[in-house]
Amino acid sequence: KDALSVGITVSTAITTLVRRGPTVGQAEVWYRDLWGQGQEKRDLLASEADKRGDPSANSLVRLQPEERARFTLRPGGGNESYLSWPMLPQIFARYFPGVKTSRDADLVSIDRKPLETRMRQYFDARLSDAQVAEVAPVLMKDASRYEASATRKELLRTSGFREDHIVRVAYRPLDDRWLYWEGTTKLLDEKRADFFEQVFPGNLYIETVRRQRRSGEFDNGAILAHTMDINYVDGSACCFPLLLRHQEGLFQTIMPNLRAEFTELLPAELVGAPDFHTLLFYHVAAILNAPLYRHENAGTLERDWPRIPIPAERAALEASAALGQRVADLLRPDIAFTASPELARLGQPARIDGEQLRGDDLRVTVRYGGVGHYEPPGDAAGAHGGRIWWNDACYWDNVPPEVWAFTIGGYPIIKKWLDYRHVEKLGRPLRTEEALYVQEMIQRIAALLALGPHLDAHYAAIKAATLPLDLARLGKPSLVAEPALEE
Repeated sequence: KDALSVGITVSTAITTLVRRGPTVGQAEVWYRDLWGQGQEKRDLLASEADKRGDPSANSLVRLQPEERARFTLRPGGGNESYLSWPMLPQIFARYFPGVKTSRDADLVSIDRKPLETRMRQYFDARLSDAQVAEVAPVLMKDASRYEASATRKELLRTSGFREDHIVRVAYRPLDDRWLYWEGTTKLLDEKRADFFEQVFPGNLYIETVRRQRRSGEFDNGAILAHTMDINYVDGSACCFPLLLRHQEGLFQTIMPNLRAEFTELLPAELVGAPDFHTLLFYHVAAILNAPLYRHENAGTLERDWPRIPIPAERAALEASAALGQRVADLLRPDIAFTASPELARLGQPARIDGEQLRGDDLRVTVRYGGVGHYEPPGDAAGAHGGRIWWNDACYWDNVPPEVWAFTIGGYPIIKKWLDYRHVEKLGRPLRTEEALYVQEMIQRIAALLALGPHLDAHYAAIKAATLPLDLARLGKPSLVAEPALEE
């Protein structure tokens, strides 16, 4: 992929099927990816036109589709051992899709205070629907399965404003916001009350998808500490909690979110310690974020739940979990971050004239709906390591191309964070702490990319010494309804 990708574009698959007489023997399947703009791809095809007689001489890769891998027609259809590993729903007892508001403009906010003010007015019985519509127009507009006036009337009668219902939400990758959560009526289109019950201090959640709705290599596996929005990435992600809370009357129990059928397959020396569920959770995080795992299993990861190799030795599980926790901490904005000396120079905010930032310098005026204004490393304005401009005079300096291009679930993190905060959308300049948070994001992503070789080494070691499991005893993973895209 080009580090300066224009963002989300329509993917095109061209399949050429040629039959020459009766079929004899096993058919051959060849595959290739062409990245770039239309003319670039046409030029590449033309340059290889004279190599038709020898597919291996150009960019084609020969595949051997297998029934057990659903005849996946792309590289990374799963190595021999991959299909013997358990899927996530065979490991974890429960998983949940994210909250779907369908009314983000009024129920979600970057800043807490405007949301609180708006919802206090919504729940103020002294105000008419027309008056509320001036401050919360989306909440007072009828929509599919939502009657605005009837919903407000019911909530005024039964609920009222609750300050504890203003909660943090993992709205987009590395972009936590505020949500007003209401567990009754259709104020929230899909409130996910069962998921909301599992959001409590100390609990964590692994984000991933059963199947991708986009082309490209698997890049899910973020770790969250809050309720997740349905469109955290592409509208199809689900969360696998670390813990499950059960409430029966006055009594509450908190248990590991592991299937009993799964743990029964494991040796006592592996599962005996009380921290096994935590080690396994972070081990999953490490595997999902290992570049080698994503690459060599790309085809099967695109079609079904990820499968996870289980280490045969506890020491290997502990080493993998330690790496997974480092990944998790880098992907959680709520965890304090301190850059190492070699990363501290990345992403420093600066003015083009070298002066101190002042006044309206923090207004984001660059449009990031397309490519955005990223200047790659070079000599155009003097030697530098790449710049992200947020207006004509100011930029974040020393931003490597791979950091700018970094995605989770196909979502370009830095570009979209800035796009949401264009001055016309945000209604104000960035605050100093927000400009510094962009620098922190740049450093977090760089640190995560630097972990790649270590994650790959542990994945390779674990793959070579995986605990054999009788997956037939686990049965097929239970299905959930595919989450609907936000309206």
